[in-house]
Formats: sequence, C-alpha cells, structure tokens
Amino acid sequence: MGNQTHPQKQTRAAFLMSLGTLSLAALAGCAGGAPPDSEFAGNYLSTYTLPAIGENGTFSFTVEQKGRMVGSFTDATTNLVYAFDGVVENKGKFTGTLKSGTTSSPISGLLSIGSSGGGDFNVTRGVTQYQGHFTIGGSLTTVNSDYQGIYSGVYGADTRLLVEGKTLNGLASYSVDSKGNIIGSLTRGAETGLLTGTIGNTGAFQATVKFASATLPLAGTLIKTGDGSAQGNFTFSSSGTLYPASFSKSSSVVAGGDSPYKASYRGTYGLPEKGENGTLSFTVDPSGSMIGFFSQSLNKPVGTLVGSVENDGGFSGEVTYNATEVAGLPAAEQPLYTKRTIQGKLGARAGATGVSGDFTMVINGITSAGNFEASIGGSEVNSSYRASYTDAGFFFAPPGFDASRVPGGRFTSASSVEIAVDKQGSIIGSLGSHRFDGRITNDGRIVGQLRGTDSAWYPVRGILSKVIWKITPPGGTTPADYPGIAGNLYVTITGEEYPIAIKATGGDGTNS
Repeated sequence: MGNQTHPQKQTRAAFLMSLGTLSLAALAGCAGGAPPDSEFAGNYLSTYTLPAIGENGTFSFTVEQKGRMVGSFTDATTNLVYAFDGVVENKGKFTGTLKSGTTSSPISGLLSIGSSGGGDFNVTRGVTQYQGHFTIGGSLTTVNSDYQGIYSGVYGADTRLLVEGKTLNGLASYSVDSKGNIIGSLTRGAETGLLTGTIGNTGAFQATVKFASATLPLAGTLIKTGDGSAQGNFTFSSSGTLYPASFSKSSSVVAGGDSPYKASYRGTYGLPEKGENGTLSFTVDPSGSMIGFFSQSLNKPVGTLVGSVENDGGFSGEVTYNATEVAGLPAAEQPLYTKRTIQGKLGARAGATGVSGDFTMVINGITSAGNFEASIGGSEVNSSYRASYTDAGFFFAPPGFDASRVPGGRFTSASSVEIAVDKQGSIIGSLGSHRFDGRITNDGRIVGQLRGTDSAWYPVRGILSKVIWKITPPGGTTPADYPGIAGNLYVTITGEEYPIAIKATGGDGTNS
C-alpha cells in the first residue's frame, strides 16, 4: 500500500521456530499481576495474502491497551468478512480466532510495526493449515481520503445480536471527510444512533455507534461505489462476541442527481432546552450533500454545517465554529461551541414552500432536542405571525402576561405586552417588565429567552395560537372583534418547567 515496503518473509521453519522461542521466553517471564500495557496499542490497516489458495484482501484491527486484538479480515474477491478476536504479546506473538457465521478458524502469527510493519501468520481452514502474510499500510486516519463523500443505504446484523430484545437493522447515513473521519447515523426502529469512526484508503474502517442505551464497536470494509450507496461487510462487537453485518443499497439511497430536497433554504431554529435560537441557512445539492450555517441570536458565533440528507428526509452532520470567535467568548461559554453533531428528520416538501424539521444536537456531550422551519430560496421566511402585538390598553383576565405560577419572584405578572415578529419569525419585545427574545414557526411553535428580575436569561418554549378576541373598547358598550394571540408557554428554571401565559392583540387572527 502507498510507499510501504514489505518486510522480508521468513521461511516456514524459521517462522515456526521463532514462535516457539517466543513462547518459551514468554512462559519464562510470566508473573502474577495485571498484564503490562501493550507497545502495539493503536488502530491498523493492512493487506494480507494466502498464496496457497490465491486469497488476498484487507486485515484491519485494533490493539487495545492490554494487548487484546479486535478486527476483521475481508476477502477482496468474495467480500466475505471474517471477524477476528485475539491477543498479542509485547514480543509480537499473537493468537486468536477468525469467525464467519458459525465457522471458526484458529490463527497465530507474529506482528511487527514500523515503516515496514506486518508479519506472517498461520490459519487453519477446515483441517488444512495455510501460511499467510500481511503488510501494514499506515493508520486508519489518512489525508486526501479516497473515500471522501456521502454514503446512504441500509444495514443489517446477524439476528443473534439483540439489543433490548431487538435485532439491529435500519438506515445507514454517513459522510467521510478528507482525513478519513466518519460521521453519521444508523437507525434502529424509531431510534437514531450516532456513528463515528475512521476509514483508510483500502476501505477498512473502525467505528462505534452510540444508541441511547448501548454503544457498539464495529469494524469492516466499505466498498466504494459511484452512486453514493453504502455497501460492504463488517462486524459488531457486543459483550466480547463478534457478529457479522453488512451495508447495502436501499430504495431511499441518494443516487447522483435525484435528491428530492435539492434547493437552498433559509429559516429559523430553536433549542428550547438550551434557551438557544437563531437563524439557519443551508443548501442541499443533487447528491444529497448538505452545507450551511447556524447563526445564534445575541451575537454568538456562527457555526458551519456539513452533512448529508437521505431521500426519506433523514439527515446528519456536524456544526463547527470558528476557533478565533470562540476564544473571544467567556471561558464558561467556550465548551458550548466546540464541534457539535446533529441528526434529525426533514418534513415532506410541499411544492416550493420549504421544509420544517426536528433534530437532536450534541452540545458539550449533552444531547438536546431542537426544531426549525425554512423556506426555499434566498428570501426570508414569510412568517404568518409577522405583526406587532400589544395589550392595546385593554385589560385581560388574567393579565396579558401571567407568571403567577412561577416561584421565587423571578417574573412579575402584568397587563402590558409589547412584542414584534418580523418576516423571518424572530420575536423581540417585552412581557411586562421582562425582555423577551425568541422565534416562532408558522405552526405556532415558539422558543426563546425571558429575562428575569435577577437579570438572568431563562429558556422558554410553547405554543401560540391566533385568536379573535371579543373585547369592549374603553368607553364603549358593544364588544368588537380584535385579532390577537394567546399561548401557553413553559419557562425552565434549574431543570424544572413552570407555566406562563400570554394574551395580546395584533396580527390577522387567522390560523391559515
């Protein structure tokens, strides 16, 4: 591989003699206590050959801290994957087992690392022992990756692998960057797991998928295709057992030029639990690649979004922030703007009106739910709530802003409401004496921040509806129709949610 050179192969007799010598030395040096840290710890990819039977392919493996080896052999001709599990001593001798389905094959060999790393091995297939050789081609993380791109498809694992009583199968969606880093997702029923890992230029990869209740390592080989589909074989590792699995095409695969979401979008987003909201813009190209920006309100840094969208609307990616901008923030805020992972689902597109969606975003190790609404094209969202809202001198019962059920005196109920919604759905104004910033989607979902009497900002989420108020104006005797809004919101204080309410006049009063 690349500029790697093969080490000199030993004769079979010399090779077996060296193994015997190493075994005696190892036995002589054995003592009680925990094994030492392995000098071979790391991730490796290599090519292997079994000359006697004309087999060759990829051997990718990880050596753990105490010398356990986990990986896979992939036959380049048949694409058959053999799960590998073994152990290596600090002298380089390794032993283990290859498994394919219910078939097990013992393997032993000698590992060396360096500029010409690799080694020889013996593997027994059936009753016959074959000698092979492998050459290490470098680490799994590379530069100018041959696999850079977006991949989509389905995956399925051996039905003996059960997580919470369910088999592992579903959609696979991930991207590979220029250094061979993998980011994306695997679904399991209604649950989406975060997929991260690395891939080498032979297609050998090591990764993990993190579901809510389980994190599973996987290793195998990805087959590069011209249509962006995910294909290849790999193994899951669970409770010390390896289970075969595979990637394959599906009808939802984005095949060059047919993404139903291809367009440019602009809109607003919110993360209610974090009290974060702002604007977003992104473009989906014909292959389903996604690039854009998250711009948080209150002059926070702008994040760059890179990801992919499947034909069924599932998407995943990363949001990265400019290091110079982050360094200018207070130290306590900086961890919130390290690289974030995002995954979610776009709603169905209706004509040229745009999309809405829900997502989860991992911020400083914590997963939070969010949502967005965006229109197609370079123009802003035409918010159906665009208007100014006020109590207009009328007195509602309860008051226009009712915070009576929030403890601690953080908010004061008042009849005065003064807020404005712009064409993009952004909200700014005041509820009584409290400043309120946020945004609202065209279906009435609202997220934002409310400033308390202690000058702290508290996250708010909820639903606003348009209404027609029957109000008797000051000095009048007959009720008249006044368009307006009413909503029940929740404000989060130290992890607890408390209800607040808004009533105001303004807008068109029409929920259409």
